[in-house]
Amino acid sequence: MKIKELAQLIEGVVEGDNDIDIKGLSGIDKAKSGDLTFAIDEVRLASAERSNASCILTSNIIRKSSKTLIRVTNPKLSFLIIYNTFNTPKDMESFIHPMATVSDSVRMGKNVWIGPNVSVEEGVKIGDHVIIESNSVIKKNCEIDSFCHIYPNVTLYENTKLQKNVILHSGVVLDM
Repeated sequence: MKIKELAQLIEGVVEGDNDIDIKGLSGIDKAKSGDLTFAIDEVRLASAERSNASCILTSNIIRKSSKTLIRVTNPKLSFLIIYNTFNTPKDMESFIHPMATVSDSVRMGKNVWIGPNVSVEEGVKIGDHVIIESNSVIKKNCEIDSFCHIYPNVTLYENTKLQKNVILHSGVVLDM
């Protein structure tokens, strides 16, 4: 993805070559050519400048650099948004494990993956590209928007709504 596209995604301002392809994200110490890294202060900016990173994500108040910068108000949040963009699940085929229980009234989008021992009750709406891992319970009338990932042993009580790109790690219990 081009630096100018990343900047547009996070409402950042580019200083330097905005046409460079960014192929990955990395911490300063492991950054290589084609990587984006971030620096939140002058010390880290100096380290990032010595790295092989092609671009540095930083705040609006950090000094100028010899490397291409994307300036934003909140570099940590912006890095997370870019990380999620780079790590959006690729299309996978729909799959419901034979040990899962899914109500006939569930409305499912495309490319939904449901693991073993998952229980999805009636009235649930599941968006596109959703992953629900083993032993999770989705109670009546929940709504799970696209690109959500529910790790093992998660419970969503009745009427819980997840927006797009939500990740719930193991053991989470939500009651909305």
